[in-house]
Amino acid sequence: MQLTALLRDAQGQAVAGLPLTLVVKRPDGVEYRRVQVADQGLGGRALPLPLLSGAMHGTWRVSAHTDPKAPAIGEASFLVEDYVPERLEVSLTPKAPALRRGEPAEIAVAARYLYGAPGSGLDVSGNVVVQAAVGSGIKGLEGFSIGLDDEAVEAASAEIEQRATTDAKGEASLAVPVEAPAAPRALEARITLQVGEPGGRALSRSLTLPILPAAPVLAIRKGFSGDLPEGAPRASTS
Repeated sequence: MQLTALLRDAQGQAVAGLPLTLVVKRPDGVEYRRVQVADQGLGGRALPLPLLSGAMHGTWRVSAHTDPKAPAIGEASFLVEDYVPERLEVSLTPKAPALRRGEPAEIAVAARYLYGAPGSGLDVSGNVVVQAAVGSGIKGLEGFSIGLDDEAVEAASAEIEQRATTDAKGEASLAVPVEAPAAPRALEARITLQVGEPGGRALSRSLTLPILPAAPVLAIRKGFSGDLPEGAPRASTS
């Protein structure tokens, strides 16, 4: 990998010609490498850092010093871990494109290994977050706003108590309870399901469903772009 550093003064000007020492430490705090890097133009520096295949896993740290005996003037970190490619293709399909208040979200899960076999016998779990929708959150009312924009809606998260296991076809179905409180804004449910691989890793997939209001609502659409300054002419609405 390659480390890059940019040295600037308090005014943001490049500091040219000043030696910079980079100290790299392993996750256990042991110093791995210490190199003085010369200015390579406009205060910029680059240092190739070879890592062996058996390099320690975890968070490595890099500190920059203009004086090796003084505290660092800058620090950064990077993570070293094994990369294991995904072996599953997971898809989520809702039974309905939108939810009514008080009804659960019926989600069909399909898991298949990338080499073609169905992902059978896999555990499925997840969580649901109910949050304010962007815009109206309702199909057909794109561009409209519902409710009071100046009233915040705090997102509420909950674990899905029901667990499921994929069948011989790699399929499962969950009825996800969605608690939608009364709110001054349109709401949506973001559902995230995890399908566990045999090796212990879980693959996450998410989908978002609008929550339909319990009664007719008043929606408004701006006839202007951006914010309307105080005292400006009123814009038309639809």
